[in-house]
Amino acid sequence: MATSSSKDRIAEGPRRWVGRASVFSGRPDPEWEVPQDLASELTSLWSRLPAELVHRSEPGGLGYRYCSLSSPDRRRRWVAFDGVVRYESAEGSELRRDEGREFERKLLGSAPKGVLPPLQRG
Repeated sequence: MATSSSKDRIAEGPRRWVGRASVFSGRPDPEWEVPQDLASELTSLWSRLPAELVHRSEPGGLGYRYCSLSSPDRRRRWVAFDGVVRYESAEGSELRRDEGREFERKLLGSAPKGVLPPLQRG
């Protein structure tokens, strides 16, 4: 399946919320614009998730590893992987448990048809 470049998928102009899936090695990962209402829903969902006290790093290897949501100013990012969501900003990071992977499913589900290759998730 052919995927378009990030430039093709994200309109030029004012910065917008951006979703990304880490799936490729050696070429750009798919990115797409996330609507403001969904971004608000996702950040609200993250705030309700319970704290995760065990540090976890994103999975390595080939294929799907994680997805992320970046704020319009690119100063905040939420990274969903392995049943957790990590919030990152200049002030630091915080990990929350998302056992049902609701954040991850909603974010990946917002990608327009054809942007993501078939994903193999654990």
